[in-house]
Amino acid sequence: MKRTAVCILAVLLATAALDRAFPPDLGKYHDTGLLVLAVDGRPIAALGSADHFWRLQTQASDVDPHFINTLIATEDKHFWLTPGVDPAALIRAAAEDVRAGRIVSGGSSITMQLARLLTPHAHTPWGKMVEILRALQLSAHYSKPQILAMYLTLAPYGGNIEGVQAASWLYFGHSAAHLSQPEIALLVALPRRPEALRPDRHPAAAVQAVNRIYAEQKLGPPPEVLVGAITRRVFPADAPYLAQHLRALGVRGMVVSAIDAELQAQISHIASTAAAGFGNGTDVAVLLIRNNGADVAAYVGGAGTDRPDGYEDMIQAIRSPGSTLKPFIYGMAFDRNIVTPATLIDDTPIANATYDPANFDRAWHGVVPVAVALQQSYNLPAVKVLQAVGPLAVVSMLRHAGMALVLPPADNHPSLAIALGGVGVRLNDLCALYAGLVQGDKPLRLRLLRTDPPVAQAPVMTTQSAQDILAILEGLPPPDGTSGFGGRAVAYKTGTSYGFRDAWSIGVSGDWTVGVWVGRPDGTPRPGSFGLNTAAPLMAEVFSLLPPDQGAMPLPMVAVAPPVDAAPALMHFNASSSAESSPQIVFPPPGAAIELDAGAPVALQATGGAPPYRWIVDGAELPLSTAAEKCARWRRNSVPVGLIKKGMAAPVDRSAV
Repeated sequence: MKRTAVCILAVLLATAALDRAFPPDLGKYHDTGLLVLAVDGRPIAALGSADHFWRLQTQASDVDPHFINTLIATEDKHFWLTPGVDPAALIRAAAEDVRAGRIVSGGSSITMQLARLLTPHAHTPWGKMVEILRALQLSAHYSKPQILAMYLTLAPYGGNIEGVQAASWLYFGHSAAHLSQPEIALLVALPRRPEALRPDRHPAAAVQAVNRIYAEQKLGPPPEVLVGAITRRVFPADAPYLAQHLRALGVRGMVVSAIDAELQAQISHIASTAAAGFGNGTDVAVLLIRNNGADVAAYVGGAGTDRPDGYEDMIQAIRSPGSTLKPFIYGMAFDRNIVTPATLIDDTPIANATYDPANFDRAWHGVVPVAVALQQSYNLPAVKVLQAVGPLAVVSMLRHAGMALVLPPADNHPSLAIALGGVGVRLNDLCALYAGLVQGDKPLRLRLLRTDPPVAQAPVMTTQSAQDILAILEGLPPPDGTSGFGGRAVAYKTGTSYGFRDAWSIGVSGDWTVGVWVGRPDGTPRPGSFGLNTAAPLMAEVFSLLPPDQGAMPLPMVAVAPPVDAAPALMHFNASSSAESSPQIVFPPPGAAIELDAGAPVALQATGGAPPYRWIVDGAELPLSTAAEKCARWRRNSVPVGLIKKGMAAPVDRSAV
């Protein structure tokens, strides 16, 4: 008895050791392709596996249940009961082989067939033993639904077609979710001899195989016409850049996107025609978004759709945005009461500035309302307002709203240059920001797939400020050479990066957001090409082919003259005074408790505002102690502190110092 127990234990330990040393290799199962469907269910793009097979991850729930029932009834009646191996089936197959004098039946269960697909081996007695052991191993590691899903993904269907989903699309032109009885019979029979029964090459043999399945399963008379006209189809490549992007995100199998197939095809044609007209290596990218739900209705990452692996997806490329961030800088300034659309601002050089860019037209325009400065995209007013808001605050807000900003590596910190394109952005992020202007205080992350849940993004500005920005931008005339935007109101902004490398145009209507980028993927300049004369006409062309808007932008009347009772700072923006930060105590820090020897002084230090400061402690003014007039000293251990500058009290939280 003891020796038997020792032997059993030794066998178990050896089995565990072998299992650990030779685990199931699921590399082939995980190396699957991608099939992207439009919102109406038609295929628009596909990518094969790394080993160049059409193989799509498939669950039993993805397949017609009648196929699953027929498959199990034909190939493995006791699939749900056995541990991966059916001894009765093996004995029956062995007897048939002996009677025939050759191998006529293998008796392989679905799990054994899967083992052979994962780790192919020779059809020998030793190979059969390995197959049995691997089947037992798979059953020990995975559930029956998991094993069935692996088989449905890997079953061979001739050529480089594997899995029932890919086979159904390429042979029948539709998914495996709904199959006719003849289609089920063919898909059950094909894996037995995938090359010899291919319906596109051996239709007569395929018909005979289907007839056998009908006879075995007593399905009635076989169809008179079955597969004589079946040819192998080709997956379309209408949205190759979307497929590449989804695969980069880890998406596999068959997915339903938010893409409108007709709009995708039309916009792809617009992009390719425009790129061919520009010539000299110029590419065009277009992104179309439904504002309600943030669904991506068209995704054209470039005009080179014939060889997607040879082109960069310019929707995801990091590029300089030119002036396209200006509306958000102004919107944040509206929220902070730094300016209003009617505030007068000087379009003149900044005195003693270390960063003093020029306008695009190399001219200065004097005093103009902020609304006009934004409409005309004057550079100096935008830089002055950014200086008042703070580059760090702008970058922080944009990143909080989901934008992946890339700062220049030389300094890697926000500067005033971001007003004019001194930061890297992606077209999809820009479009999401502009769509958020219409979505109000509940902007959404862009949705590529119908199964993606709505995800709220942080708003960049309040709804009122967003409406003011839209009203200002809606006042722009349509681009030259266009007939408008298809009868809808559109608020749009253009941008051109330094050296004419990137031309942008982003437009928003009640229902749609359209983003267009034009340039060379390698970043070389295109002198004379800027947003208004290259990207904007394409944006208008896209808007013209869209269906009429059902919603309308909430556009208020924007005043271009300040009200007579406005605060002086909101009537005429003063860059020098606005750039001053509010005075605040630097030392001691908030909440600090300092233990002092009797009579020992403590230095108070402030920053911001415009010195000299007046320090008031317990009602008494302290003398200033430095030439910079920013510090003072006092000799109490714990006092409340208030800071007074130029007669205006600015309370500071200092409950214990």
